[in-house]
Amino acid sequence: MVIKHIEYCYPGESGVTARHLLAIPFIPSERRMSEQPVRDPNTRTSEQPVRDPNTRTSEQPPRDPNTIYVGKKPVMNYVLACLTVLQSGADSVTVKARGRTISTAVDVAQILTKRFATDVGIKNIAIDTEQVKSVETGQTSNVSSIEIIMGK
Repeated sequence: MVIKHIEYCYPGESGVTARHLLAIPFIPSERRMSEQPVRDPNTRTSEQPVRDPNTRTSEQPPRDPNTIYVGKKPVMNYVLACLTVLQSGADSVTVKARGRTISTAVDVAQILTKRFATDVGIKNIAIDTEQVKSVETGQTSNVSSIEIIMGK
């Protein structure tokens, strides 16, 4: 992209001509957006490999549909996810969290058992330390984790 400077003049209110210098992004005519071919988002090109969402690579273990992984979202999102799992006919639901989100996982378990599903109780709580390798530095660090199993 090239920045083009354009000077234009116009008469002011008191009859004095004002001059302004504008910096306008300029796209050469062969690269203008309007001349780009419109691509249908439903079609795939040869650069985009077709990937089956149900297949996993060897690095990723398969996820249990009755397991809720707690992250950065609000607490009620996870409570509703747990309720959805329980309403779908599952006997138990597992809430997993690591690091700073452990307190959120405990909140999810307490809100679920005390307010929304009073017939659901906590079956088991497992705490552990996982070794996680940093992508940036390559060092391994210890991260605490919790697994709360709740059921009827």
